[in-house]
Amino acid sequence: MTTICASLADELQHDFSRARAHLAEARLHQAEKDTPDSRADVARWLSFIDAVLDMYLDTGGPGRPVRTSS
Repeated sequence: MTTICASLADELQHDFSRARAHLAEARLHQAEKDTPDSRADVARWLSFIDAVLDMYLDTGGPGRPVRTSS
């Protein structure tokens, strides 16, 4: 099933939700077996979430004006 998002903010919210689920899975794997690869996987998802949140803040989020450069 394909979901059509109405706006960039909606798309970022979808990306954030998906990344949270992947991060939870990565943390579970790390808890089961703490290896350099499992730690790196957690770090990758944390980095992705950070990037999504930065982009979301740049859009102004819901109900906030979009920031413009001067």
